Amino acid sequence: MLRAVAVLLLLAGALAHPPGAGAALRSVSVAVECRGSEVTARFTNETGQSLHVAFARALMRPAGPVVLDRELPDGQEMLLTLGLEDARPSPGEGALLVTSAGVLHPTCGSQATIELGATPGTPEARDAEGPTIAARAISVLESLAAYDALYALLHADAKALTSPEQVACWYAATPTGTTTAEATVLSVAFVRWTWGGNGRAYDDAAEVTIRQPYWRDGVREDRESVEHLVRDAGQWRWFLGVDPQWIAALPASCGTATAVPEQIDEPGPQDVCAWYAETTVRLYRAGQWRQEVERLVGAEDVFRLALRATSIAADFDDLAIAQEQSRPPTEAEEINRSISTAFGLIGQGVALIGTVALQAATQGQALSSDDPQVVRALALIQAGDVAFAGVPPEMDRLQARCAEEQTGRPEQTAGGYRIADDDLPHA
Repeated sequence: MLRAVAVLLLLAGALAHPPGAGAALRSVSVAVECRGSEVTARFTNETGQSLHVAFARALMRPAGPVVLDRELPDGQEMLLTLGLEDARPSPGEGALLVTSAGVLHPTCGSQATIELGATPGTPEARDAEGPTIAARAISVLESLAAYDALYALLHADAKALTSPEQVACWYAATPTGTTTAEATVLSVAFVRWTWGGNGRAYDDAAEVTIRQPYWRDGVREDRESVEHLVRDAGQWRWFLGVDPQWIAALPASCGTATAVPEQIDEPGPQDVCAWYAETTVRLYRAGQWRQEVERLVGAEDVFRLALRATSIAADFDDLAIAQEQSRPPTEAEEINRSISTAFGLIGQGVALIGTVALQAATQGQALSSDDPQVVRALALIQAGDVAFAGVPPEMDRLQARCAEEQTGRPEQTAGGYRIADDDLPHA
C-alpha cells in the first residue's frame, strides 16, 4: 500500500499565508495513536470556522476507508477510530486524513498540525483560500497515490458517472516511474462554468491555475494546468474528464483491486528529494523506537522490555532492508549505506537486549548493566550511533536543497508513487 513520506512536519498540504487583518493564528492539529488493530486520530479545530473532514483511513494497511463528510465546529475536538488489517502496525503506520484545511498523514505516536496563519486580509484572498487548499490537497493525494481519497474528493455529479475503480484505474495507467509532488497555485478566479461530463452549469466555480512538478527517469518537468473546483458538501471538489463518452469508457478493472503502482524489474535511482522524503520517515521512526528502548531499559518491568525489544529489533531489521533497497541517487549512496548500517547495528543491539531481558525475567532477576551480554548489546548500539554520525549534516543539506527547489513544497510530498499523466487531466 502507500508509504508515509512525512518526517519532521508530519503533514502535507500545510499552507503558509502572509498575515492579514485577522490577528488570531489558525490551525488544525491531530494526534494519532496505534493500539492493536486500531488507529485513533484526535482532531482539534482552531481555525475560527467549521472544519470539514472528508476522508480518513489507516495510512498503510487499512481495514477499510472511512469517508466521513463530517463537520467539526471551531474550538472543538473529534475522535476517529480507524481499522487496521492486522493487530501489529507496520513501520510507518499512521492515518491519512483529508480536511477542508488540507491533508495530514501523521504516523503512530505523533501529532501533525496545519498552520493556516492569520485570516487573509481581503475578501478576495479569503474567497480564494478554500480552492487553493483543495487544489494543493489533490496534488498531495496524487503524490501519495491515494486514489480512494481522490475519489472521495470528487464532486457528487462526477461520482454519479464514475466508480472508485474507474478513477483508480485511470491513475494506475500512468507510465511506470512517474512521480509528482505538491502543486503551486498560481491564480484563482470565480466563473460560471459548464462541465462537459453532464452539461450542467455551475455558478461561482473556482478556476484554479496550478504548476505541478513531475519526475520521470530522474528528469523534472513542471506542468501548468487549469482545473475547475465546485464547493459541495463542505468541500471544494474536482471533476474527472470533460467528455461523457470518454468517462463512460473508463475501465472498471485494471488487474489490481487496490491500483498499486506497477513495479519495474530493474528500477533506476530515485529522485534525490523522493529518496530524502522516504528516508526521513525511517529516521523519525528509528528515533522513536530508540527512545522507547532507552526508557524501558531504565524501568523495572524486565518482561515488558524483553517483549518490546524483540519487536523493535524486528522493526529495525525491516528499516535496514528498506533503506538498503531504497534506490538512492548517486550523490546519496554513501549516506544511504551509513543509515542502513546504523539501522542494522542498532537492531542487533536491541535484539540482544531483548534476549538478555527475557532470561532475566524468567529467572526473576533485574537487568544488570555489568552483564557481558548487555555490555555487548550497548556496544552494538553505540557502533550504530557512530555509523550515523555523519548523517544529520547531509540530511540537512538535502532538506535545504529540496525546499529551495520548489518554494512551499513540503519534503514529505515527494513520495515515489506513480500518478496520472496529463492525458485528459482534471476538468
